[in-house]
Amino acid sequence: MTEARRLSKAVNRCSCEVEAISGSKTCNAKSWLGLLTLDLNYEIELRFNCDAIDVDKFVNIVMDRF
Repeated sequence: MTEARRLSKAVNRCSCEVEAISGSKTCNAKSWLGLLTLDLNYEIELRFNCDAIDVDKFVNIVMDRF
C-alpha cells in the first residue's frame, strides 16, 4: 500500500495522463486505490500520454522517487 501511494504521488506531479499496466489490467496511475487493484505478480509498466518533449521530464520525476 505504501508503494502504491508513493507511486501515485510521484505520478501526480506529471501534468499528463499516466496509465499503469500489470498483466491484463490497466488503471489510472494517479489513483493509489487503482494501483492496488493491479496484479502485483507482474511488473508495472507506466504509459505516459503526453508530448514526446515532456516524457523525459516526467519519467525523471518518477524515477527520482523510486
